[in-house]
Amino acid sequence: MIIKIIIVIISYLLGSIPFSYIIGRLKGVNLLEVGSKNAGATNVYRNLGLAYALMAFLLDVGKGYFAMLLGKVFFVDQYSFIVLCGLAAILGHTFTPFLKFKGGKGVATGIGILLFINPVIAIAAFALGISIILSTRYVSLGSIISSLFVLAMSLLPYFKMPTEYQIFICIAVVYIIYKHVPNIKRLLIGQENKV
Repeated sequence: MIIKIIIVIISYLLGSIPFSYIIGRLKGVNLLEVGSKNAGATNVYRNLGLAYALMAFLLDVGKGYFAMLLGKVFFVDQYSFIVLCGLAAILGHTFTPFLKFKGGKGVATGIGILLFINPVIAIAAFALGISIILSTRYVSLGSIISSLFVLAMSLLPYFKMPTEYQIFICIAVVYIIYKHVPNIKRLLIGQENKV
């Protein structure tokens, strides 16, 4: 039991590494004071450009993937524990103690978790999200719609996903959409920021 607690804490701390913020600071920009004031890859893109945003995005994806891998290495088929590691990483990303519990919205870290659970759904959702972002220039809309797509796909019998993973995806999608409530409000009144 003590090993499980330690691994969940490690997963949380892994998730809490604020890569976007660190990249910004290395370039002399405090992301908490510019743009959307969010320590996420989208704000990196708006303030530092595509190359740095991709770096931040991939590092955040890695946090989710490696948290799940950590759980899998120690507790092979205990799906409920493995998803707990993923949830800890998302919570770490969105509530990082290194930034007074302010962080990103969990989308990139969630993609990393999904890559671990089902790469096919992850790649399809990523492609959908990118196509929406490119056609509308709204990152939030792409994130929300692709999250709902993931939820729908995870429930299809075709993918034979363990129930624990399905429950986790339901929780994660609700959480990600909750984190996007301010964006949804701005979308509805036509005031959401474009990229």
